[in-house]
Amino acid sequence: MFDICLIRERELEKVRQAACDWDTCWAWHDPVLQVARAQWRNTTDLGFLVLDKTRGDKILAIVPLVLVLPHKFSTFTGGYLESTGGPAIDPNLPAKTVGKTWRTILAHFKDTAKNFGSRRLDISCPPLSRSQLLAQKATVNPLCHLPVSDSSSQTWILQLDD
Repeated sequence: MFDICLIRERELEKVRQAACDWDTCWAWHDPVLQVARAQWRNTTDLGFLVLDKTRGDKILAIVPLVLVLPHKFSTFTGGYLESTGGPAIDPNLPAKTVGKTWRTILAHFKDTAKNFGSRRLDISCPPLSRSQLLAQKATVNPLCHLPVSDSSSQTWILQLDD
């Protein structure tokens, strides 16, 4: 059985260790940076984990998420959800578990959006994760598992020193 837990309610060192171990993670998956992001004006940290209860609360996914309220007219327009870095899923999971993890993440996104009256959800992928930096060829957008509007772009990195 999978469970959802807010990142801030867990032992941060375990989350940090997973973020360091998984090559799909980047800086935004580190809970320390998520706490810092939540300090921004009109921002609430809603980052969450997907846990496997049958395996001693093993972390299956780290999902940075914040609610951002507009500076003005928030009672009329509502806020939006932002997942900078997007979901990072344990790269060692079997395909069946990965699929179930994606479905759990999507259901939580929908519930959170409904609960907070969000206008939209912005999700980005981490172009500087180790898995992307070490890729020998173009990779599939990991968000293709979600029913989202794709506005993919590319990141170019140039070495400027000799």
